[in-house]
Amino acid sequence: LTESVTVDADGKSRVFYVSGGNKTSPVELIGLTITGGTFKGHGGGICNTGELSLINCIVKGNNASKYGGGIYNCGGLAVRNSTISGNAAKSGGGVYNTEVGNVRLVNTIVTSNYADAKDGRNIEGQITGSYNIIGTDPKFAVAPAFVNGELINAETMNLALTAESSRAINCGRNDEVLTETDIAGNPRIIGGVVDIGAYEFRAEKVITLDVPENLSASAVAIDAIAVMWDAVENASCYELAWKLAGGSQWQTQKTANLSLTLDGLATGDVIQLKVRALGDGIFYNSSDFSATVEFNLVAKRLATPTDFGILRLDDTSVTLLWGSSPNASGYEVAWKADSWTEWKTAESSTLGKYLVNFESLSICENVSFKVRALGDGNHYVDSEYTETVEAFIDMIRTPITGLSFKDQTYVYADNVSRSLTLVGARGTDTVTYKYKGKDYDYCPTFTDAGEYAVTVRVSREGYKDWYSTAVLTIKKATLTGVTFANQTCAYDGNGHSLKVTGLRSEDKVTYKYDGETYETCPKFTDAGVYEVIAIVSRENFNDWSGSAKLTIREGTITDLSFTNQTIAYDGEPHPFVVDGLLPTDDVTYRYNGKDYYDPLSFTYKGTYTVTATVSRANCKVWTATARLTITDALHAADAVFAEYAAEIGAGSDLF
Repeated sequence: LTESVTVDADGKSRVFYVSGGNKTSPVELIGLTITGGTFKGHGGGICNTGELSLINCIVKGNNASKYGGGIYNCGGLAVRNSTISGNAAKSGGGVYNTEVGNVRLVNTIVTSNYADAKDGRNIEGQITGSYNIIGTDPKFAVAPAFVNGELINAETMNLALTAESSRAINCGRNDEVLTETDIAGNPRIIGGVVDIGAYEFRAEKVITLDVPENLSASAVAIDAIAVMWDAVENASCYELAWKLAGGSQWQTQKTANLSLTLDGLATGDVIQLKVRALGDGIFYNSSDFSATVEFNLVAKRLATPTDFGILRLDDTSVTLLWGSSPNASGYEVAWKADSWTEWKTAESSTLGKYLVNFESLSICENVSFKVRALGDGNHYVDSEYTETVEAFIDMIRTPITGLSFKDQTYVYADNVSRSLTLVGARGTDTVTYKYKGKDYDYCPTFTDAGEYAVTVRVSREGYKDWYSTAVLTIKKATLTGVTFANQTCAYDGNGHSLKVTGLRSEDKVTYKYDGETYETCPKFTDAGVYEVIAIVSRENFNDWSGSAKLTIREGTITDLSFTNQTIAYDGEPHPFVVDGLLPTDDVTYRYNGKDYYDPLSFTYKGTYTVTATVSRANCKVWTATARLTITDALHAADAVFAEYAAEIGAGSDLF
């Protein structure tokens, strides 16, 4: 059956009894609403003893006096994209699977069914599968309603999905979809991911998203631009389109961000850009593309070198120093005496340093200096010149000799000041020191780690002033007395962390774990081994780094019990389960060499030995073995056979 058809037994009998089919060629029911079935025994809607496949079906409004109001299975049953709801039975209101049956559910809803035993209202017995909704509210249009086990809204019940918050929408598994439409004839996949159940949700009103605003671009490299735009409310992502001006083929790329970098471009390219917001295809349609904007990728002007100044001033030369300019191919140094009309220039490929020699010049006046970064003539153009700096150059009078002002290096020590030393000066000499543009009549002292360039000027009557620049280097000290030790504790559900000891109040500590950086040591709760790196920063000291491991051992499960039981046969299934389980516990029952992941139930006389294995997060695996013994009951077998004989004569199949 491939069309949407309702098969209604009208309360007169079971709807389907399936005994045929095999694993390679099962009986297939597609697009059916199976309802109105009733049976004094097992399987009100369907009783399956063969191989059956349900696809895009609804099983609702059926009942059985015993097991399986919707479906009773003791064969092979595969259910895809179906809804089983509003059925009733003594046990397994929706589906009852026997110990010899196999049931696999995918993309299926089984909820709002009724059974005398509360735990078996929707499913009784072992099933397999995934991407299902079992026993929770999927937001039906009109959910089934029961009073004292009777369905009271069979005529008005509507199992279509209507709420946007439904857990069934876009939560299914696409590779299990076997039809192009749902039970209502609508597309089976709307919004990119199939819904769970027989119906695919369709919003009553679909909104078209706004067009993104403020589309712009900026160059980030010689061959790349960054494109940006404003966010659009409810957009799932964005699609950027671009092409060269004059071209006909647009290229596109999707992104969840509000920017995208385009590379592989060339200087002089004119790029046309447009963007649109993409909807989810369910509640929101995609917007139109924005108006097209153009961006011209031209050569960039280099940044002007920073921190330009005089590093060292000697008798016959000046050493200049400056900061680097990214992407510069070289630098041009220029200088001019006050009496000159033209600047002299020289190119320097040395990063940030150049010596200007005045030995061949006969001058005694101020000289100005400046520098600029040089471009490659293609992607980058020359920067602007820096502001000028000046120095007095005297190449006429006799130089002073016998003086020394040398570099010195120390290691930082707490509260110890350091300074440079001028050697050879006369008592009649006038000595001045300059540091960072400020003049001193004494050599300034320094305490903190760093490099300090000081220029000294010695004036002596009848001689050319003597200049020299020396650098005082105070190196950072080694940080000691800090420890970061391993720790071990047992899992207790609380957070634990490691601690650095030996810190000063001014110390700054950062921690690294799993590639992330933290200002406080992260706390860990779950059992495991966590290795953390601590970095201690203290002014004037080299950073201290150390690693330590926090070990949290697994706990022991003590609140479970699985004990032997003995009961008399009464014809009813008896569950044999572990007591004290938490909702998050993962339990496996092993019986007769086979593992079961749902609670086991036993009905007939015998001794059943079961091993239960419980896994709990952060705890050691708990295992116990127990026996359930079902003893004889007087005339129990006779009663069962009599009841079964009565059922055989109580009804007949519709199909």
